[in-house]
Amino acid sequence: MSRLRRFITTSALALAVTFSLPAAAQSADALSSAQQDAVRALIRDTLVNNPDILREAFTALQAQEEQLTQARQREALKGHAKALYETKTDPVLGNPKGDVTLVEFLDYRCGYCKSVMDTVMDVVNSDGKVRLVIKEFPILGAESVVAARFALASRAQGKYEPFHIALMKHRGAYTEESITKIAQDVGLNVERLMKDAASPAIQAELIENRRIAEALGIGGTPAFAVGETLLPGAVNADTLKQVIAETRKGAKG
Repeated sequence: MSRLRRFITTSALALAVTFSLPAAAQSADALSSAQQDAVRALIRDTLVNNPDILREAFTALQAQEEQLTQARQREALKGHAKALYETKTDPVLGNPKGDVTLVEFLDYRCGYCKSVMDTVMDVVNSDGKVRLVIKEFPILGAESVVAARFALASRAQGKYEPFHIALMKHRGAYTEESITKIAQDVGLNVERLMKDAASPAIQAELIENRRIAEALGIGGTPAFAVGETLLPGAVNADTLKQVIAETRKGAKG
């Protein structure tokens, strides 16, 4: 029997003994002050003599809270499934006709996003049947917003993927000059890119991405969504492969 269970049992026994006292010794509605003091003393002595009980209780509480958080996230993912997995405007890498869609929220200035990029692309390309949707989520300042706007604008010239990868690999500030140089290196028409980046439609898309992220409880980058699973942070290859396999199995189920 665990310490926590022993504590609960001991407390229950104490209460049972208390309530088994003659009716004349008890209040009609509650324990007497003396009885309440006795129960408090018993609980205090139990905790003092068995401090592991508190650790076990906190661990159980944390596990319960984690389960509740995951349940809320699953409901949020189901409620926003169309916006996550079925939009026609989001940039798509990997296999556009893949049987599993992996969504990544990212910021070009995010060091963790940069560090996990190769891992994500290796998993996607080695699988061959994963559709990778990029949700531009610029949360690290004005430079992040500029980079995201230009990245989305590159779709009009059919060069989102090379431009996206080049932006992710860039080290340093994202100024108009540095972004222009990267755009030229991947063969983009810079004048057209700048015009398209100012589009109100792109601004609306970034606002929508933020709305979805907030609804899912995403406060940082990177963050990944696949099926009914939300993965915050720079996850490793094994974790990505596992959730992709589970989602694929569930879809066939």
